[in-house]
Amino acid sequence: MKDDKFRMIQGFRGISIILIVLWHLNYIWPKSLPEIGNIGVEYFFLISGFLVIYLHINDNKLATFKLSLNYTKDHYKKTYIEYILSGIPFIIVLLKNSLSCKSFLKILCYVFCFQAWVVPDESSISINGPTWFLSALLFCYFFTPVLIIGLKKIEPIELLTGIFITSIVYELICINLVPEWQYPSSYDGGPVRAYLTYFLPIYRFTDYSIGGVLGYMFRNSNCGRDVKTNKICLLGLLLALVAALLTGYKMGFVPQKFLVCIEAIIFWNLMTSKSKMVNKIFANNIFCTVGDISSEVFIWHYLIIIIIDKILSIYLPNISLIVKWFLCLTAVWVISFLVNIGKLKAKKYLKTVNC
Repeated sequence: MKDDKFRMIQGFRGISIILIVLWHLNYIWPKSLPEIGNIGVEYFFLISGFLVIYLHINDNKLATFKLSLNYTKDHYKKTYIEYILSGIPFIIVLLKNSLSCKSFLKILCYVFCFQAWVVPDESSISINGPTWFLSALLFCYFFTPVLIIGLKKIEPIELLTGIFITSIVYELICINLVPEWQYPSSYDGGPVRAYLTYFLPIYRFTDYSIGGVLGYMFRNSNCGRDVKTNKICLLGLLLALVAALLTGYKMGFVPQKFLVCIEAIIFWNLMTSKSKMVNKIFANNIFCTVGDISSEVFIWHYLIIIIIDKILSIYLPNISLIVKWFLCLTAVWVISFLVNIGKLKAKKYLKTVNC
């Protein structure tokens, strides 16, 4: 893959984390923005699958569950200390408010990175909410061999269509059979619906797999130029999308997997585009710089928002929502950038000591 394409992916990461942070700033200014964070989350899974398959499909790092377990452990170790540190303030507050068995179970789930396997309660994911993503992503890494087997036995276009249709049908079943799980909000429909069609790692594995198939196609088709269309697959996908739209019209919302399908098509067309303008937009220094610190932002931003909000509420109670919103946003980027610099310096120091 050319360097400009890697920079585009990093730019996509930057845009995705910006959408997530802006969405979570609704904590400061409720309903100031629509649920754009969903898009950012989906792109993170899609990009992860794309890169993992593109980079490792032929090197046997993820060919078996034993190998994928080692790969998962390596990624777990890279972020675990930071992940635990970011959750400590939430754990303290949780224990202060309640010393129940439920609280200890939440802590255990967080410590062992099983957050995405627990049905959220009224406070959603109670310990540093956004980090459920790491729990689901580790599951995706571990089950990558399943995706690789599928890629070796089924034509990628057929596999991609099958994933789209299966995931859309699954969501439609959840929506239609249990009315109280309806949208519009991810959480308004109740915790079980939110879990089954948002947090559940198996559900998110479909997003990751879509990215993985695109990565496989990109690697084996001259960067997408030699991809052959399959009319039957396109017809099946079109019917699934029409069904999703009709159901969405009836229920008053569009199923999330329909949007994932559109996002994947947009991602593929941008990655295979020869346009210099597209490259300039998505591979610009701002988006790429934000993409470089996306891991730190993902782990720390929610804690930063809550702490800054509390400090401002105590010492500047009359501050306007716009100013508070802007200060929280600035703090997220500055602190995440400093954390990133600190991590790089620590790695450099440890490398020097080991030498």
